[in-house]
Amino acid sequence: MKYFKWITGLSVFLVILLLILAHFPRLLVPKQFSYSQFHVYSPKKIILDEEVIFVLDSVQAILEQSDFYAKEQEHHLYFVHQSNYESIIRLIGRKNMAFSMHGNMQIYSAIPDFKKRIIHRNDNDIEKMAMLQVFPHEAVHNQMRIPHSNFSIPTTPYWLNEGYCEFVSYAPIRSDENYSFPDLWKALQENDDYWVMNSFAYYSPRDYIEYRLIMEYLILEKGMDIEQIIQEDIQPDVIRLEINNIYL
Repeated sequence: MKYFKWITGLSVFLVILLLILAHFPRLLVPKQFSYSQFHVYSPKKIILDEEVIFVLDSVQAILEQSDFYAKEQEHHLYFVHQSNYESIIRLIGRKNMAFSMHGNMQIYSAIPDFKKRIIHRNDNDIEKMAMLQVFPHEAVHNQMRIPHSNFSIPTTPYWLNEGYCEFVSYAPIRSDENYSFPDLWKALQENDDYWVMNSFAYYSPRDYIEYRLIMEYLILEKGMDIEQIIQEDIQPDVIRLEINNIYL
């Protein structure tokens, strides 16, 4: 009985400790610098040089295109060593290159390569994504939680959350003259792999790409805005069929 109580007490203590560290990671991860709307924390020294400034300025420019953009909103970026990051995402049951926590408006990722502008997972050359895709995506999640959450839990559906975050983060790609919505939609329907090569030439989850394309169709083709999509409770299955009837 005593042994059981000891295990229970230790488990509760560890859970509380993890919650504290999750909401106050700066207790373990030192702050490196602040720039514009960004506060950067990392156990590894990061110098605010031209490459870092370029990335943060580019992220800022992308975020300004979001309907939820607020000039006063700050973004706390926490970078941790690769092995530690892998342990964290296994603990919370995720596969993300980065993630933001409900409630604390902070973004977490493995230490990125600012020179190459990428984030790796698992120390390999396959699982990687562009910083200019990942950081705006997570920051838009934080933007959306302000008007559309209860106790920091999103009140909007998963497909809409991910689709709009991808829609905003892909804004620079859509300006490319070779960008083709019909070609991307057709290619996606012909590929059943979960991880698919995206327009940044890195891998993205298949559902993220599809939700982004649905959002592009609703906003750019049908002229809707994100609040209208939320209020009308648009269902992705209905829109998927509509797009298929047009492009397939």
